[in-house]
Amino acid sequence: MNLFFDRITEVTRWRDILLDCESDVKKEIADLKHEKELTEAEIEYLNLSFTVVSECLTQRDKRGGSDLCRDPAEEELKRVINICKFNMNQE
Repeated sequence: MNLFFDRITEVTRWRDILLDCESDVKKEIADLKHEKELTEAEIEYLNLSFTVVSECLTQRDKRGGSDLCRDPAEEELKRVINICKFNMNQE
């Protein structure tokens, strides 16, 4: 009879351990989903920044004749686009 109660105690202990593990895994999955959402939002932001800067540079490149000039704004746009490309490659 004592062996039977020992077995019940052992099974109960393992059940509690497994339930704790299950809750830990569920929490980890929820944390990972949240982190994934944040990462996707950051990627969206980087892509938007890259698109905006690229569009500005494209519009500036369409200039011709007397409008064609090199200025600090163009150099800054080129610098930002290189930074965006570098950051996108780092991911």
